[in-house]
Amino acid sequence: MKSLWALCATLAACGASPSGAAPTAGLADAGGDVSLAAEATAGTGDGGAEASKPSKKPPACKPSSDAGFCYHKCQPASDTKGPVQPLPAKCAESTTGLIWDTPDGKAPTPPTLQFALGAGDVDSGAFVPYNEGQWAPIVEGVQGGIHVWAAARVKLPPGTPPKVTLEIAGHSLLDCKPVATELAGTSKAIATADPNMPGWWTNARANVPGVPVAFEKNVAAPYCGQWIELVAEVRVPGSTTWGRGSVVLRLFDLDNL
Repeated sequence: MKSLWALCATLAACGASPSGAAPTAGLADAGGDVSLAAEATAGTGDGGAEASKPSKKPPACKPSSDAGFCYHKCQPASDTKGPVQPLPAKCAESTTGLIWDTPDGKAPTPPTLQFALGAGDVDSGAFVPYNEGQWAPIVEGVQGGIHVWAAARVKLPPGTPPKVTLEIAGHSLLDCKPVATELAGTSKAIATADPNMPGWWTNARANVPGVPVAFEKNVAAPYCGQWIELVAEVRVPGSTTWGRGSVVLRLFDLDNL
């Protein structure tokens, strides 16, 4: 694991600073030679080399009074309590996950990029922001690894091309200890203009809901029903424009219906 990754409840919950407009450096030609089809086969599975199985929306779970129950193949209701209580406080973060183009590997400037963290809708591909404390699925890759999806929606300045490249890195924490990371190090994901929010770009799509944040263990049991803090950093390659945020999620086992 070279670095720590991937993917903010709402824009306000992301923790990204809204100050300042993103500079246009590095945007004009970003991603111009990278096709969407190429991205769909690269960096979209565990370890950046494995695609996920086809996804579909799970049915709603039946109510359960079993405090130790781990939800499999169904979507818990938003008010389902689960075995672990309550919503934990976020962990203090002191390191960055991105591989920066600087000699010391540190972020060159304070974060200014506005972004939200979420995942693509499996039917429409629309970006859906994660909400603080929501249930999120553990997804299985075709080679048996498991991950959660992380997609970014970022605000870019007028004149930005309809297709750009974003650099994304992130990781997940359980009890403030890293348990998942974007194993390829830093993903370069194609982002297109979001038709639902002018002025914003997203890498979320139906066939590629985001970048995978792969768990260290390839079984869902240690993570199912638990709270994780998903931490994300996003930047425009070739520029100093970047942002950072996190969201606390509770996991259920999608088990690829």
